[in-house]
Amino acid sequence: MYGVILWNDPAKGKAVIWCDDHGHLAYLSSPEVIKDGQAIPDVGAMVNIIVRQVGPLRLCTWLECVNNDSHPTLLQSLRNAAVPSQRPAQCSTFQAVS
Repeated sequence: MYGVILWNDPAKGKAVIWCDDHGHLAYLSSPEVIKDGQAIPDVGAMVNIIVRQVGPLRLCTWLECVNNDSHPTLLQSLRNAAVPSQRPAQCSTFQAVS
């Protein structure tokens, strides 16, 4: 299946991957499963993966980087989405109906 890297830690060889089947996220927990010793793909990279369900987790058992520049603005988009809105929340006034 295909996926996109949402988060990575190259120093620890870990990554979180959105999967194109819209199921649970997949986790890369070891760089040893990356095809041909490739580097950990960047955030936003499109990858081809094989996953195995282990309890509640989907773990990558094989990963190949298809396009490391697939979604180059994803990281900034995720950061922008995480910033709380500067607008005050709007409240509605409700009247009790008797």
